[in-house]
Amino acid sequence: MPLIQGQEHMELVIAGRIDDVDYYQSILDTAADMGISKNIKIVGPVSESEKSWYFTNCYAFAMPSTAEGFGLPVTEAMSVGKPLFLAGRTALPEIGGDVAFYFDDFSPAHMKATFVDGMKQYVRLNMQDAIIKKGKAYCWDHAAQEYWKIYRSLY
Repeated sequence: MPLIQGQEHMELVIAGRIDDVDYYQSILDTAADMGISKNIKIVGPVSESEKSWYFTNCYAFAMPSTAEGFGLPVTEAMSVGKPLFLAGRTALPEIGGDVAFYFDDFSPAHMKATFVDGMKQYVRLNMQDAIIKKGKAYCWDHAAQEYWKIYRSLY
């Protein structure tokens, strides 16, 4: 049975620098052990236009990172209103707030349940507009204006 009706052929696309070849290989080995190698694509670094295409055309965005700084990719996914599945650690909950779904642990059962329940809630509550609105709080122009206010208040 598919995770979500009509989504039996989902792919996990992993983009970004490949800094740790052993970790990269462990992803491929785990996918092979699970029989899902054909559903995993590790594309490495992508151009801005490719990244934009991925964000616009993805089903959902996941960042189960335990060592993330600000999480700029999260705000990029927010700009198109995609469902967000994030680690419940680092700055990610602060960014995603109440419009994201969080992995409290990384067991396969928990991650699957979080994804399935989150997608149902995303559809039921029609969350796309709320996610886009929340993402607008992180635009560069807004951040620059806020920093300018702080800077000016020092005089």
